[in-house]
Amino acid sequence: MEYSRLFQQMNNYYFSPKSNKEFDNSENEAIYWIEKGQKFLLQEDLQGVYCFQKALNSNPDNTLFWNLFALSLYEYGMTTEDDKSLHFASKCFRKSTLLNPDQFDVYLQWGSLLTEIGLLKKDLPSLQKAKELYQKAIKLSEDETKDKKADLFWQYGLVWLYIAQESGEAVDIRLALEALKKSENLQKSPSHDFWIDKGMAYLQMALLINETPLFKEAIAIFERAIETDPESALAFNFLAESYTGLYINTMDERHYNQASKAYSNSVKIDANQPNIWLEWARLICESGKLNNDSKKLRLSIEKCIKASSFDKENLDVIAQWTEALSLLGVSTNRLDLLLEAEEKIIEATEKEDGNPDLWYAYGICLTSFGKYYDETEFFELAIEKLQCGVSLNRTNAEIWQALAYAHTQIADVTEDPDLFERAGKFYRRAIDLKPCCPSLNFEYALNLSKHGELTLDQEILDEALLQYERTIQDQKESLLQHPEWLFHYGCTLDLMGEISEEKSYCIRSTEILLHILLIDPDYPKVYYHLALAFSHLAEYSSDTHLIERALSYFQLAASQDSEDNMVFLDWGLCLVHLAQQSIDSPKATQAYVEAEQKMIKSGQLGNIHAYYHLACLYSLLERYQEAMNFIYKADSNNVLPPIEELVTDDWLENLRHTESFEDFLINLESKKQKELP
Repeated sequence: MEYSRLFQQMNNYYFSPKSNKEFDNSENEAIYWIEKGQKFLLQEDLQGVYCFQKALNSNPDNTLFWNLFALSLYEYGMTTEDDKSLHFASKCFRKSTLLNPDQFDVYLQWGSLLTEIGLLKKDLPSLQKAKELYQKAIKLSEDETKDKKADLFWQYGLVWLYIAQESGEAVDIRLALEALKKSENLQKSPSHDFWIDKGMAYLQMALLINETPLFKEAIAIFERAIETDPESALAFNFLAESYTGLYINTMDERHYNQASKAYSNSVKIDANQPNIWLEWARLICESGKLNNDSKKLRLSIEKCIKASSFDKENLDVIAQWTEALSLLGVSTNRLDLLLEAEEKIIEATEKEDGNPDLWYAYGICLTSFGKYYDETEFFELAIEKLQCGVSLNRTNAEIWQALAYAHTQIADVTEDPDLFERAGKFYRRAIDLKPCCPSLNFEYALNLSKHGELTLDQEILDEALLQYERTIQDQKESLLQHPEWLFHYGCTLDLMGEISEEKSYCIRSTEILLHILLIDPDYPKVYYHLALAFSHLAEYSSDTHLIERALSYFQLAASQDSEDNMVFLDWGLCLVHLAQQSIDSPKATQAYVEAEQKMIKSGQLGNIHAYYHLACLYSLLERYQEAMNFIYKADSNNVLPPIEELVTDDWLENLRHTESFEDFLINLESKKQKELP
């Protein structure tokens, strides 16, 4: 074998031992050259290769010499980061096993070498080969000591873990965990490094399949690592990452606090790592976003600034900084922060257009502009940027979620059911990638609620209710911190009851909305929707007590927001229902008077739909001229219902017998005919 072909530098060396010692035999001489070779390679001197060559030329079948050569090259290659010498070491191990295939230690060492090569070069075939070598070692391990077996299964578990990082397959991590458990059972007192590696396996599995118990298991293991080394910044960092995953899965602020504390401990030990500051910033920003907490968003920006002080060119830091600035800008209604975020992200994407996190941050920035200006144009621009991110990484759940959200915002303004459906597809894609995420599931449920409300589609509303129920059922401990889940669930139940005409939905809606009052009595619009739910429930019975209860909540709703025109319109409609069910004539008269006042108030506040309902009210009161005046107003504002409803609405029964209304209908039908293509 011509070793100089692999190490061209050897052509410039000639080694001649200074000693004139006479060797008793070739083996003693070979040992001399082996020792020389080891010393040279330890000193990072490639003359050591020539020395090993001298030894092996006279002893080509000595497996010990081949192994020593391989180990020396292994150490030299790792020290100098010379991958040629590492591959050469692998060939030496191979030569040794060809001479003797029953060498447990060699398979273990060779497997370790190929694992290093696989990690350095991100070479999956090397990792697969290392796995096979460990499997051969396992077959030869029966007579080995517990310590050696423990080391073998530890390394075997790690190579499966590294393979999983490349393959993205949960089954590979499961095999890693099985091997690490076997190693643990063989150890009397596992080391700090072992707990780190085992914890990483659980954390990787948890991040892959997003199961809460796995995050908890990882946390317990990293805590054991900290027990063995309380000054391990790495252990605290992984502990923080595990708590972060648990927080995202539960939205329980206790886990946020635990994650933040772990990051704090990590930077106390080692404050010069920008990635730790970045991950901490991401955690804080996530909590700030979920809770609309401007203080946390500012704190996230502070952590980004700290990370940037160590690495100004880190684009991941710029992406996170942009996101936090954008969210803070829209939260505090500060355009200057949005403009600062935009400036940062434009500069970053001009430098590097292949980073999906930058396009995600750009999308968030433009989405924030859309919310600030209430303009769909910005959401459309956000979609363009987010699609750039998707094209670079189709497995990023956050980008799919942001893309879905932007579509929902446009659909909400344009009342386009196709856009709601498109947004729903993006939400489902995000959920497939990140299941068990309550904030994501809630956003999807809200999208379905709006879609169902627009189309009056019971199947869509059924799916919305299912998504709300899953979120609430899985995260009961977080309900106190997120009453919005219950609020929108209760509103959707009420809508479903109104459409399906099933009383049970309305009953459940009142129960859910009343529960919110126990959590937050000042929750926006809760009194209004309670009033609606009770008024809808009253339609299923002649119990005026339910209407009275609805009216009391309308009163509270008006106190909560005296400028809400819908509160006054629905309050007026509820009063009409009370008047119609009242046996007491003075009470009915009073109810009609109050109904008129509420509807006029609604119109004064800008609700043009009040015109039609006032026409209906005046029809009931046989005040036909006033009724026709509001019919014409409703028509001129394009808020009249279809003609079919005009001729069947019970409240217009009196008006329909008048000549003026008959003439109006004739003219209306004629106008509709002319508009037909």
